[in-house]
Amino acid sequence: MLFQIVFAIMVPEFWYEIQELEKWQEIQEGDRSLIIADTMQRYNMSNLDSHWTPCVMSFLRDHLKSPMTVLMANSSEDRLTDLDLLVRIFQADIATYTLSNAEDLNGYEKISSVIIIIENLEDLKKRNCSQYLRLCTYESCKFVVIIASKIFEDEDNFLEEADNIQQWMWLERISKIIVLGNIRNTVLLAGSRSFKPDELCTPSEPILLSKCQGNIWEGESEIEDFRLNGCKLVIGYHDYPPYSFVSNETGAGEILGLEGFMIEEILSSMNGQAIRELITLTGNESIDNDFKMITYQDDLKIDLLIGGRLWNPDKDTDFTIAYDMVPLVWMLPTKSNVSLRGLVAPFGKSVWLAILGVLLLGIIVKLFLIKNISFLDVSALLLGVSVFRQPVETSSRLLFLSWALFSFFIIQYYLASLSEQLINASNLQIETMKELMSSGLELGGISRYATLFDNKNEDEDDDYEEKVLVRNIREKFLTFSYDDYVRQLLDLFKGKNTSIALVVKLNVSDHQLLNLPKNRVSILKENMGSHPLAIATWKGFPCLKRINIKMQELIENGITKHWAQLITMNGRYFHLDDETESNNVIDLESVAPSFLLLIIGYLAGFCVFIVELIVSSRKF
Repeated sequence: MLFQIVFAIMVPEFWYEIQELEKWQEIQEGDRSLIIADTMQRYNMSNLDSHWTPCVMSFLRDHLKSPMTVLMANSSEDRLTDLDLLVRIFQADIATYTLSNAEDLNGYEKISSVIIIIENLEDLKKRNCSQYLRLCTYESCKFVVIIASKIFEDEDNFLEEADNIQQWMWLERISKIIVLGNIRNTVLLAGSRSFKPDELCTPSEPILLSKCQGNIWEGESEIEDFRLNGCKLVIGYHDYPPYSFVSNETGAGEILGLEGFMIEEILSSMNGQAIRELITLTGNESIDNDFKMITYQDDLKIDLLIGGRLWNPDKDTDFTIAYDMVPLVWMLPTKSNVSLRGLVAPFGKSVWLAILGVLLLGIIVKLFLIKNISFLDVSALLLGVSVFRQPVETSSRLLFLSWALFSFFIIQYYLASLSEQLINASNLQIETMKELMSSGLELGGISRYATLFDNKNEDEDDDYEEKVLVRNIREKFLTFSYDDYVRQLLDLFKGKNTSIALVVKLNVSDHQLLNLPKNRVSILKENMGSHPLAIATWKGFPCLKRINIKMQELIENGITKHWAQLITMNGRYFHLDDETESNNVIDLESVAPSFLLLIIGYLAGFCVFIVELIVSSRKF
């Protein structure tokens, strides 16, 4: 099985040599014993140290568990060199495969470890291996650099060479490096475990981790996750409340917002320092699309990018764990449309029930107390129409007066909200994306949102009609640059744009929902689903695992949710262009004073009625 794996992924050039050797030895296909024997015979005749190779092989067997291992050695120049022999030895015992400079790298995205066999640093540079270094830009990927055909004078000389290799590979953002070298009968293993303090994060000088003599390793050989050690990380932030922004009160020295709070807290607990860089987006740039371009602004590489990004890893970008889910929704313009539902809409359900109860009570009072007033007069009183006939008794007059005041206030409340409710929003009739497609509105957003339709179209769980709908939306979808998208969104909020619906990402704190100008825009009830939010970084960032652990603690302890609530309540941190719209539907609490006047009138009327009964009984 091991041989079949190698066969499937080996470079044709190298495999061709083995096939030729098999034909020459007249062996059966799949039998590698003669090949290995031939290789070992040539190895015994080479200049390789007999103590060196067993130590290297035992290390590789113990620490490279995955079969997906890349072996990079430019053995095509001299196939009988010592490096070529090592390649053959590795192929005999470990599932590895070699790469050539002309090979396409697109298929190698899940590499877990890379072995590089070189003579020295100059040999590494000369081999033009920079394109292969990108194979191991994952945080868990390990680089094993084997310095072959060279015996170092002492440990300091070996560590100096290991440091040079470490610094050169760091230019390609490779940090997890294990360097193996030879001092006479001893194999040394070196690596770096932290960054240099008080400067931009750069791996510190490698230290000696382990030694091997007689195929026995003594010491540590695992590279732990890098410690910040007081180094400086470059934090790029986008001015995008409530995720990241700077207040006039705090200045540029502290990033506020949900993600700003998280990063400041995490770096403080990890003994890290922050260099804060404001990211400005212009033209066609988008914080969701142009991470690589943004992170190299002003020749200063951004380590962490905050600003409400959707979790979307790619070949250049990695992300922390998601700390929350936000909905993507369609925001629609409103259109005036007269609706008779506005006659009922001004009052809430509870108010209509209360008014009905009052009317029933009024009917009872009329039947037993105010008999000289007709139902027509009471109805006219409720509608605010003057009544010619009025009661004579003082108690009836008080009841009559309370009814008049009650009807006056109720009618005023009703008329104040009636005009807006009669002009009903036509978007209330658009509740699904299918209705949105047939509404005649144009559809648009930034390119990041357009790709979501591409991904959704590949979802096998959706039925045929759903896929057709998504495909039609994607064909109709207009892609805007970031600047144009912002302008379109502002026009939508101001009521200037009434012909297009835009995809909008709602904030974690939902303060956008509270501040929608509801007379101009509204949100489609059927959203596009919830999407994870995370903090972006470059692929292979060595501290990502530690940051994820800290972030998980903040999430599980409820601190992230608490910060989101504080940001929502504390409006002084950022300015909102549109004030919160009041609810046009009148509830029971709004009309409570009117009912209070009616109750006072009834109580006074009953009290006077009792007094009238007492006085009238004494007369008789």
